[in-house]
Amino acid sequence: VIMADGPIGVKDLPDFLKYEIEFPEEEPMPLRDMERQYIKRVLLYAEGNKTKAAKILKISRKTLRDKLD
Repeated sequence: VIMADGPIGVKDLPDFLKYEIEFPEEEPMPLRDMERQYIKRVLLYAEGNKTKAAKILKISRKTLRDKLD
């Protein structure tokens, strides 16, 4: 890297620094749907307590309600 004459790209890195992201075989879903799924998981963790779930998510209770609608 120190001896490079120009920009360094991924191709210049050793193999152990490269990684591949594996995507599931299913069709990708819209971000809004994915967010809604995550919020529901947090609600389960918070035992249905929306105030606690909003605190965990660092959003207001109103924002939580809006995202679930």
